[in-house]
Amino acid sequence: MVDQQLSDFEHKRELLASLIRVAQDLHGHTNALHDVQLLAKPSQKFPARVNRYKADLSPATQEMSDAQVKSRSQRYDSQTAHLLDALLEFIDIAQHQVTIDEDPSEFSEEARLQLDEFREVSHTAVALRIFLQDLGVYLPAVKFSFPQEWIGEQIETLNHTNHSLRDKSKDRMAELILEAEELLVRKELPQGTLDALAYAQHAMMIDLEFLEHGGNIEKLPYAFEELELSAIPESTVRTFIDNNIPTLDNIVKEPPTEEVQHSGRSFNSKLKLWLNTSWKTKWRDID
Repeated sequence: MVDQQLSDFEHKRELLASLIRVAQDLHGHTNALHDVQLLAKPSQKFPARVNRYKADLSPATQEMSDAQVKSRSQRYDSQTAHLLDALLEFIDIAQHQVTIDEDPSEFSEEARLQLDEFREVSHTAVALRIFLQDLGVYLPAVKFSFPQEWIGEQIETLNHTNHSLRDKSKDRMAELILEAEELLVRKELPQGTLDALAYAQHAMMIDLEFLEHGGNIEKLPYAFEELELSAIPESTVRTFIDNNIPTLDNIVKEPPTEEVQHSGRSFNSKLKLWLNTSWKTKWRDID
C-alpha cells in the first residue's frame, strides 16, 4: 500500500509540474501582450518603466544608423504581429479549459518556442522604438489584425486565467505537502526515500510561501519537474539533512511568536490552521 501511496504522490507532483508550466507560459504571454499594447498605442508615449528595455539591445544595434534601426524596428513589428496571430488558437484553448475548470493541456514544444519568441520579439520591438525616440525618430503605432481594445480585453481575461491557475497551483502544493507528511511517518520506506521526500516537501513549502507572498510564478525557487524523488541528487538531499532545515512537523509544533500574535497570520500559522481544517478545505479558503 505504501508503494501505491508513493506512486500516487509522484503522479500528482508530475501533474502539478505540468499545471505550473502552463501557468508560467500564460503569465509570460500576458507580459508580452502588455508590450503589444504599447506598440499599438496611438500616442506612442511609453511609460518610464520600459526605458530599461534599451539596455537589452545589442551594442551592434546601438551603433547602427537611424535608417538601419528603423528598418530593424519594422521587421520586429511585423514578426510580433505574425506571432500574435499564430498563438491565438493555443491561448484560446488553454483559457477555455481553465474557464470550465479543467487542467489546461501543456503547450506543444512548437507552441512553447513560439511563446518564447513572441516575448523576446515584442520586448525588442518596444526597445527599438524607445531607442529611436531618443534619436528623435517617432514611428506610427503598429496596426495589428485586432483593435487596440481587443488587446486590453485579452490582457484582462488572461489576468483572470492567471489568477485561477495560481490559486489552483497553491491548493495542490498544499495538498502535496500534506501527503508528503503522511508518507514521512511510513518507516517501512527506505531512509534514502524518506530523506528525498523530506527535501521535496521542504521545497514545496518554500514555493508555496513564495507564491503566498506574491512571488512571480515564473521564478519559483524550486522547479517542480526537478523534485522527482528518484532524481534528486543525493548530495542535495544530504546537504538538506545535514543542515537540519525545519520540516513541516517542526513548524506545526512551534508556538506562535509574539510578532505573529500581534501582526496577523504568518505563512506558518496559516499552514498550521489549514492542517487542522476539514480535508475538503482548499488552501485558498484560509484567510
